[in-house]
Amino acid sequence: MKPLYLVAAIAVISVVINIGVLLRPKPVDKPHPVAAPPAAPAPTVPTGPLNAYAALGSYVAASNRIPDLDWNDAQFNAFAAGLRSCYEGRPVPFNDAAERLREEINTKVQAILGETGTGDDPLGLYFAKLRAEENVQRTDSGLHYRLTEPGHGDAPATDATVLISYAGRLPTGESLQTFQATRLKVKLSDVLPGLREGITLMRPAGKALLYLPPDLSFANGNWPAEIPRGAPIILFVELHYVSAE
Repeated sequence: MKPLYLVAAIAVISVVINIGVLLRPKPVDKPHPVAAPPAAPAPTVPTGPLNAYAALGSYVAASNRIPDLDWNDAQFNAFAAGLRSCYEGRPVPFNDAAERLREEINTKVQAILGETGTGDDPLGLYFAKLRAEENVQRTDSGLHYRLTEPGHGDAPATDATVLISYAGRLPTGESLQTFQATRLKVKLSDVLPGLREGITLMRPAGKALLYLPPDLSFANGNWPAEIPRGAPIILFVELHYVSAE
């Protein structure tokens, strides 16, 4: 399996190229004598199977602070044109001006990362953005979670037997077959540490989003082939009930 960063990089280049094509202004033979030309429509987000690529592009752009660079449309279009030129075998030479721009961007991004306290740690940045933008909470262990339905009654103990349903995915949006279960009866002592802790924060009939850092999933053990080693795991969990056993 390709490393997560390589898969993400390939996908975001494809998405950015497509966006650049959509944003490319149409040639105009003559200037309009009265009114200014209408603004270009916003690019249409793909649906169906291609939507995952668009979501991946947005995730990678956000993770790399692309929106914080404050580029205007002309700058973004030039960036997209450079990607397309390289994709078509016509790379634009990297000159002194490009080197200065790269240094400016690096300086700005490092300043932003310094403010968030994540340094150059992409995993730390990912979780910092979750807390800032997705109303996600963090426990002392590093588990991140958001309760989407509160449920009722008492939360289960760490050694309880519960009936749960869950579905897992990667931050890139890819579904994980390893984490697909419907009304599964299981002892919490037998599940991953992050899943166990997350369920103890829930109440019967409750639902939650759990974001497991690698230390609370497979850590230094054997990782399933479909999951890049060290990747966060996102779980949609429903707690049906706590067994009386």
